[in-house]
Amino acid sequence: MTLITRFFLTVLLALLVVFSTGDWVKGYPRDVSEAQDGKPTATYGDAIALDAQPSPDRDLVIAYRRRYMSALSGHYRSLEEILENEAPFSEHTLTHIEALVSLAELMPDVFPPGTGMMSDDDWGAKPSIWEELDNFSQLIANFQANLEGLKLAAMESQTSVNLTDSFAEVREGCLDCHRLYRVRQP
Repeated sequence: MTLITRFFLTVLLALLVVFSTGDWVKGYPRDVSEAQDGKPTATYGDAIALDAQPSPDRDLVIAYRRRYMSALSGHYRSLEEILENEAPFSEHTLTHIEALVSLAELMPDVFPPGTGMMSDDDWGAKPSIWEELDNFSQLIANFQANLEGLKLAAMESQTSVNLTDSFAEVREGCLDCHRLYRVRQP
């Protein structure tokens, strides 16, 4: 299969995952309340970024980030079915891994300042991401390195059984970040 064909299949799969989650009908994220002058209001307690002001594109960024994370999750869950539950699609393994590697390269971009949780949000990215940016960046770098390790293991291995340790490292990278910097949807 050519590289271009794999790319288009990966994009198609990502779109299917995004639209199959139903996120596009949930109506989130919440609107930022506005003061009388038409600008978003924020107090010290509401501030979600180091500059204490929500980004003007906050809602758009959050909606995109949630779909982006759904795409990551879709590829991850597909790999989980192949590697752990022996779904009969082992020939798809490398395609899912390459999609994850490509998506992981974008991760630093989807967390711009001013796009974290506000005090009235029920779930999302914790403000501590921007307060602990060095640690957050290191977790992203570790996730990317774990994915590269998984890709290398997949290219060298003839069976999915040999990939379980590398896959477990990827899982731990996800969980490490989520434990520290995410409030799960209620």
